[in-house]
Amino acid sequence: MVDEHAEEPVYANKNIPSFLKLPLFDANIPRSSKGIIQINLLQILDQGQLLTANAFQSKTLSIRHPVLVRDRPESIGMQLPDGSSANAITVRDIADVVGYSQVVHVIDVEYQEEMEGWTFADLVDYFEDEDRIHSVTKTAESSSPERTRPSRRAATQYIQKTRHRVLNQISFEFSQTPLANYVKSPSFVRDMDWIDHAWPHPSPHRPTVQYYCLTSAAGSYTDFHIDFGGTSVWYHVLSGSKEFCLIVPSERNLKIYEEWLDDSDQAHIFLADRIPNPHDVLRVALSQHQTLIIPAGWIHSVYTPSDSLVFGGNFLHGMDIERQLRIYESEAQSKLAERFRFPFFQPLHFYAAGMYLEKLIAGKVCLPELEELPHLVKAIKSWWTSDEGETDQMATVAGAVEYVLQQHGCSSFEDFLKMFQDQIDRSVRNGISPDKAPSGSPEVKVLTSSIDKATTPKIRLRIAPPKATSHSPATISSPPENDTSEFRIKLSSKSLRPEPLPSHVRVARSKAREDMSSFVDERELLKDEEWVPSQTEPPDEKVYKGRKTLSNPSAPKPKRVKVSGRDRLLKKLK
Repeated sequence: MVDEHAEEPVYANKNIPSFLKLPLFDANIPRSSKGIIQINLLQILDQGQLLTANAFQSKTLSIRHPVLVRDRPESIGMQLPDGSSANAITVRDIADVVGYSQVVHVIDVEYQEEMEGWTFADLVDYFEDEDRIHSVTKTAESSSPERTRPSRRAATQYIQKTRHRVLNQISFEFSQTPLANYVKSPSFVRDMDWIDHAWPHPSPHRPTVQYYCLTSAAGSYTDFHIDFGGTSVWYHVLSGSKEFCLIVPSERNLKIYEEWLDDSDQAHIFLADRIPNPHDVLRVALSQHQTLIIPAGWIHSVYTPSDSLVFGGNFLHGMDIERQLRIYESEAQSKLAERFRFPFFQPLHFYAAGMYLEKLIAGKVCLPELEELPHLVKAIKSWWTSDEGETDQMATVAGAVEYVLQQHGCSSFEDFLKMFQDQIDRSVRNGISPDKAPSGSPEVKVLTSSIDKATTPKIRLRIAPPKATSHSPATISSPPENDTSEFRIKLSSKSLRPEPLPSHVRVARSKAREDMSSFVDERELLKDEEWVPSQTEPPDEKVYKGRKTLSNPSAPKPKRVKVSGRDRLLKKLK
């Protein structure tokens, strides 16, 4: 706890003036008709629908540079509480949903120490305290509503004794609370996140890092850091504003950062001043309803000019595995406490390996992922054979390995590794390689039906929320009209990944599904071939190289023939 009798802060953070001296990037530049503006290190999107997983896979957008979205959150597939676009959500609104007794970890910015015993009820008292608001905003008008319940003890004592202190709450993960029924991350995150696509469902040990609610008082400052496990971050401001200082994670800058972490005088050193190349440092402001995507490994600090409420989340993906592992190893060498690290990091990589083996067999791995898979193979092999692995995760690693072995019918982990490496080599030999492949990967268009808006859960602000349902439907976009794209597969809205079996059930590998009546599976015909963009068709359409088109909606379903690869294709085209 904070020493009430101390005259000077024991760990005062004195870097805010240095932060504010950095040149601020002008985010109010005119909008582009193309929807994308690339300036220095920053990608600015004025058309949110351009922010898709396919845009990163085809390298239309760089997965290694920050993205600032100036469009409305709905345009990038986010779902927010009803009314959030028109009116600013308050801390009280959040407390109404998650409960006033929900425990939170609050940091005193001046002392950089955690306040004990705080709940959302205390946060409501703190943010609605009139004297604090007067002190921060320097205005005579009170924006605090009348209290409808007694003040909580922790907040009351703190406000009375240290009325003008700045508090920051940045660690409330709400995926296991009713608030998760009303919030969804950007659609591209849900398309790329390993937790959603690789981790078995349901699982009692699912990592909870996907949804955070941050409540920061004006003047809050978080010093330079890298998000745990090298995760990428999505960051949406519901109310207030934020400013970021972003540093390129080059190897030289990462070494400077690691030296800074070990410096005993770290609190009084502004890291950005030590970066030799000033072009590697970017200060950018984020205002209400804007979204920022911070890539894997980027060093950043955060300043809060005005009271703010933020939704955000962390995710691992397959297009920057090397950098994610680089940050993870740095955390291990620095002996960072487990509570500040990505939970179940190693098991997730074993599950991801099983997922990518399925995708390789189906021909669904894009070029950026294929380039990164050797780093995944090296990592899981090292963890499995090393005696110095994370002891508290060994049980879950063993469970992950057993799961992927059952899914792929392997008798040992060595057999799985060999199968995985063989499939990677096969994909490279067949032309999906850095030297031969086109800049983008073929896009699989999934045909889904739209969901009635009335079925989407809503929240009435400032009153008790409705009961949470066990299945909260996501918003699903309808396919474009007159879509004649060649590679079309009709899929259900649910994931194709098999549901995991209970741990005590052991079965052999399942056979391939025989019922093909619901769709024509053209992947079987084209499994070993190369797709190239047509020079005469629109960009979103694909033409098979050297052959006539195969995607005729009225064509009869081809019969299955027990041959493979190119022979199967030639036989079917006769």
